[in-house]
Amino acid sequence: MYQKRVVDALGFDFNVMLKARRFLDSLSDEKLDEALQFCNRLRLDKALRDIDEIDFQGQTLLRALTKPAAFTALAYFLVLYLTANP
Repeated sequence: MYQKRVVDALGFDFNVMLKARRFLDSLSDEKLDEALQFCNRLRLDKALRDIDEIDFQGQTLLRALTKPAAFTALAYFLVLYLTANP
């Protein structure tokens, strides 16, 4: 019963972050630098300032997608993933 409740409460967030971690681990240092520079050009840090909850990263990511800079960054990461991992 406990395991089911934990998975129900945290499973989505754990899965999102595991996939994000694997993606970031698959990037070369140069590609990771490019991605961070892209986020900097988008001023992503400023767009995400008002996000209070960061403990549930999957849910936080979904809320962040309402911000154009975050949506653009995610689209960039998707293209980067598809081109870096044929």
